[in-house]
Amino acid sequence: MIVTPAELKQTAGRLLGVDFGDVRTGLAVCDAGRMLAGGIGYISPGGLAKTAEAVAQEGKNRGVVGFVIGCP
Repeated sequence: MIVTPAELKQTAGRLLGVDFGDVRTGLAVCDAGRMLAGGIGYISPGGLAKTAEAVAQEGKNRGVVGFVIGCP
């Protein structure tokens, strides 16, 4: 589900930032209060479907409530 920034402000919990790239996809996670975020590395599974699956799994592993996707 896609939400607007205003709707996102009404939620609580950690978010996973995703910066898709041609070679690798960068990931960052914020704290539960959404005050600080830091890079946690990158993934390079190959292909859009595999990358999406890996991002979803990373989100599940880290207990995030949503994703913020960077625009190229």
